[in-house]
Amino acid sequence: MIVSINAKALTKADMSPSNALDPAWVRSGEIQEFHKVLFASPDNKFIVQVWENRTALELSLESYPVDEFITLIEGEVELVDHAGNVSRFKAGDSFLLVKGFKGIWRQPGYLRKYAVWNIR
Repeated sequence: MIVSINAKALTKADMSPSNALDPAWVRSGEIQEFHKVLFASPDNKFIVQVWENRTALELSLESYPVDEFITLIEGEVELVDHAGNVSRFKAGDSFLLVKGFKGIWRQPGYLRKYAVWNIR
Protein backbone atom coordinates (compact mmCIF):
# COMPACT_ATOMS: atom_id res chain seq x y z
CA MET A 1 0.00 0.00 0.00
CA ILE A 2 1.22 3.50 -0.86
CA VAL A 3 -0.54 6.58 0.46
CA SER A 4 -0.02 9.76 -1.55
CA ILE A 5 0.24 12.87 0.61
CA ASN A 6 -0.28 16.39 -0.74
CA ALA A 7 -1.42 18.74 2.01
CA LYS A 8 -1.43 21.73 -0.32
CA ALA A 9 -4.23 20.10 -2.30
CA LEU A 10 -6.41 19.86 0.82
CA THR A 11 -8.98 22.61 1.19
CA LYS A 12 -10.72 23.64 4.40
CA ALA A 13 -13.74 21.66 3.16
CA ASP A 14 -11.60 18.48 3.12
CA MET A 15 -10.81 18.83 6.82
CA SER A 16 -12.97 17.44 9.64
CA PRO A 17 -13.26 18.77 13.19
CA SER A 18 -10.61 17.32 15.49
CA ASN A 19 -10.50 16.88 19.25
CA ALA A 20 -6.78 16.25 19.73
CA LEU A 21 -6.31 19.23 22.05
CA ASP A 22 -7.43 19.07 25.65
CA PRO A 23 -9.24 22.34 26.51
CA ALA A 24 -7.51 22.22 29.93
CA TRP A 25 -4.18 22.85 28.12
CA VAL A 26 -5.26 26.28 26.79
CA ARG A 27 -3.46 29.25 28.38
CA SER A 28 -4.64 31.73 25.75
CA GLY A 29 -6.28 31.72 22.35
CA GLU A 30 -8.97 29.48 21.01
CA ILE A 31 -9.13 25.90 19.80
CA GLN A 32 -10.32 25.76 16.18
CA GLU A 33 -8.73 22.46 15.15
CA PHE A 34 -9.37 20.35 12.09
CA HIS A 35 -7.66 17.34 10.54
CA LYS A 36 -7.60 14.89 7.68
CA VAL A 37 -6.48 11.39 8.61
CA LEU A 38 -4.38 9.99 5.78
CA PHE A 39 -3.57 6.63 7.38
CA ALA A 40 -4.35 4.81 10.60
CA SER A 41 -3.12 1.37 11.63
CA PRO A 42 -5.82 -1.19 12.43
CA ASP A 43 -5.26 -0.64 16.18
CA ASN A 44 -5.20 3.19 15.76
CA LYS A 45 -1.82 3.41 17.50
CA PHE A 46 -0.03 4.78 14.42
CA ILE A 47 -1.76 7.71 12.72
CA VAL A 48 -0.66 9.98 9.87
CA GLN A 49 -2.67 13.15 9.40
CA VAL A 50 -2.72 16.74 8.30
CA TRP A 51 -3.78 18.84 11.30
CA GLU A 52 -4.46 22.54 11.66
CA ASN A 53 -5.55 25.07 14.24
CA ARG A 54 -6.93 28.21 12.64
CA THR A 55 -6.17 30.74 15.39
CA ALA A 56 -3.36 31.87 17.67
CA LEU A 57 -2.97 29.50 20.58
CA GLU A 58 -0.82 28.97 23.65
CA LEU A 59 -0.91 25.62 25.43
CA SER A 60 0.56 24.40 28.70
CA LEU A 61 1.51 20.77 28.20
CA GLU A 62 2.09 18.84 31.43
CA SER A 63 2.72 15.43 29.86
CA TYR A 64 2.27 15.20 26.08
CA PRO A 65 0.27 12.00 25.44
CA VAL A 66 1.93 10.67 22.24
CA ASP A 67 5.20 10.59 20.33
CA GLU A 68 4.56 13.00 17.44
CA PHE A 69 6.74 13.62 14.41
CA ILE A 70 5.81 17.03 12.98
CA THR A 71 6.56 18.83 9.73
CA LEU A 72 5.10 22.32 9.59
CA ILE A 73 3.33 23.09 6.32
CA GLU A 74 2.19 26.63 7.19
CA GLY A 75 2.70 28.83 10.22
CA GLU A 76 5.20 28.75 13.04
CA VAL A 77 5.47 27.52 16.60
CA GLU A 78 7.64 28.23 19.63
CA LEU A 79 8.19 25.50 22.21
CA VAL A 80 9.55 26.19 25.68
CA ASP A 81 10.50 23.09 27.65
CA HIS A 82 10.27 22.74 31.44
CA ALA A 83 13.91 23.90 31.79
CA GLY A 84 13.21 27.11 29.83
CA ASN A 85 14.92 26.05 26.59
CA VAL A 86 13.25 27.70 23.59
CA SER A 87 12.91 26.08 20.15
CA ARG A 88 11.32 27.86 17.18
CA PHE A 89 10.06 26.18 14.03
CA LYS A 90 8.55 27.54 10.82
CA ALA A 91 6.99 26.12 7.66
CA GLY A 92 9.26 23.43 6.21
CA ASP A 93 10.83 22.51 9.57
CA SER A 94 10.46 19.08 11.15
CA PHE A 95 10.81 18.00 14.76
CA LEU A 96 9.84 15.28 17.20
CA LEU A 97 7.70 15.98 20.25
CA VAL A 98 8.32 13.02 22.56
CA LYS A 99 5.61 11.53 24.76
CA GLY A 100 5.80 13.11 28.21
CA PHE A 101 7.05 16.51 26.95
CA LYS A 102 6.36 19.20 29.53
CA GLY A 103 6.33 22.82 28.44
CA ILE A 104 4.60 25.57 26.47
CA TRP A 105 3.39 25.45 22.84
CA ARG A 106 2.93 28.92 21.29
CA GLN A 107 1.60 29.50 17.81
CA PRO A 108 1.00 33.14 16.84
CA GLY A 109 -1.66 32.32 14.24
CA TYR A 110 -2.87 29.71 11.77
CA LEU A 111 -0.79 26.52 11.77
CA ARG A 112 -1.00 23.47 9.51
CA LYS A 113 1.23 20.44 10.00
CA TYR A 114 1.85 16.87 9.01
CA ALA A 115 1.49 14.91 12.24
CA VAL A 116 2.61 11.32 12.66
CA TRP A 117 1.46 9.86 15.97
CA ASN A 118 2.88 6.81 17.66
CA ILE A 119 0.52 6.05 20.53
CA ARG A 120 2.12 3.85 23.16
